[in-house]
Amino acid sequence: MLKMLDPEEDFSEEVKRFVACSLIYNGIFYAPGDLDFAQWYLRRPYYECKECGNVEDLLFEHDGICDGCQKEYFSSITGKVKEGAKKTTEIKYRHDEGPVRKKFQAVATKWDSFYPDDDDPVDVQVCRIAAALEYKAVKDAQFLEQKGALDL
Repeated sequence: MLKMLDPEEDFSEEVKRFVACSLIYNGIFYAPGDLDFAQWYLRRPYYECKECGNVEDLLFEHDGICDGCQKEYFSSITGKVKEGAKKTTEIKYRHDEGPVRKKFQAVATKWDSFYPDDDDPVDVQVCRIAAALEYKAVKDAQFLEQKGALDL
C-alpha cells in the first residue's frame, strides 16, 4: 500500500526482512511483482570460503572477505577491512527461485488450463503465490476505495 501512496518510497531493511520471513514461513520462495524487493532475502544467501571452508549466512551486502581466515585484516575500531585482505569467498543461495519463477511465468497468463500437482512443491508454491496475489488485489481495491472516500 505504501507504493500506492508513494511509488518512489523504498522499504527499510526491517520491512524487507519481515516480508521475506513471512513468505518463507508460508513456504513461498519466489516473490513476483510488487514483492520482488524481498527476493534477495528469500534466496537466503550465504558465503563459503574457498580457503578455509568457513560458511556464514549473509545478512547484508558482502565484501568477499572471509570472517574466519581473513579476520586479521578487519579493524574492530573502524569496522572496515584493512589493506591486504583477499577475497576468498563465493556467494551461494539456500533457496533457488528459478523453477518456481519459470512455472509461475508459464501459467500466469493461462490459469484456467493449469492443473497443479499437489505432490509437486513447485506447483504448491505457484498456487500459494496465486492466492496471495488474488488477496492482494482485493486489499488494493479496498484501499483505493477508502483512499478515494477520504480524498487522499
